[in-house]
Amino acid sequence: MYQREDLIARDLTGSGKTFAFGLPVVEYLRKNKLFKTGCVQAIMIAPTRELALQITAEINKMKHSVEEFKIVTVYGGVSVMDQANQLKRGVDLFVGTTGRVLDHIERGNISFRGLKTIVLDEADVMLKLGFKEDIEKILLKARAECDHDIQMALFSATVPGWVRDIAREFMKPNFRVVDLAQDLSNKTARNVRHLAIECPWHNRLDALGKILSCYAGQGKVIVFTSTKADANSLLLSNMITHDVEVMHGDIA
Repeated sequence: MYQREDLIARDLTGSGKTFAFGLPVVEYLRKNKLFKTGCVQAIMIAPTRELALQITAEINKMKHSVEEFKIVTVYGGVSVMDQANQLKRGVDLFVGTTGRVLDHIERGNISFRGLKTIVLDEADVMLKLGFKEDIEKILLKARAECDHDIQMALFSATVPGWVRDIAREFMKPNFRVVDLAQDLSNKTARNVRHLAIECPWHNRLDALGKILSCYAGQGKVIVFTSTKADANSLLLSNMITHDVEVMHGDIA
């Protein structure tokens, strides 16, 4: 990354991929005194708001001082104008979700004239969620506006065919592939334990109560359910000894 090669990098979820692209990008810009030039230097695109905010939080930890560089995070569900005003004041790093990044590009809020690097984080998830066309529009726009080489990096837990298709179309022919998970059957970090428990449907609440008692102790737990009714059934069950709060679309 620091040598500005195009890159596909694969490693397990939770292994620190954000740091792997964030640190070399920041160090390169720092060394070459490219902060506070008024131009966006790097764009980092994520499939979800939560991941975009996580990237921003990690990169903010790399600052030598609070004012060293400006980073803006853009995503849907909040005011476009607030984000646009930040962009007009000048930012160095631009992090966002696919749709909102494209929205700002189409509104003319962002220029690629100083852009050095584009990173797609969790590229496999992004393309699986149907953002392939949006990604292609963003990359085509960057290519059309830039009169210099842009470094492109794809970071991913898996590298399916459509990720490689994007790479072949938009990356330099000599792009590198770094796969740190090629010999592993797991798709998550080593400190994450997965258990699968077979249970008849009508026994699931009883089984869940026992599982929570055994594995969760007095700790905090998130239980995902398929429906709002299933979530409510946990709240009402006398088999769950933990205090339960329900979160779903019918609750303010």
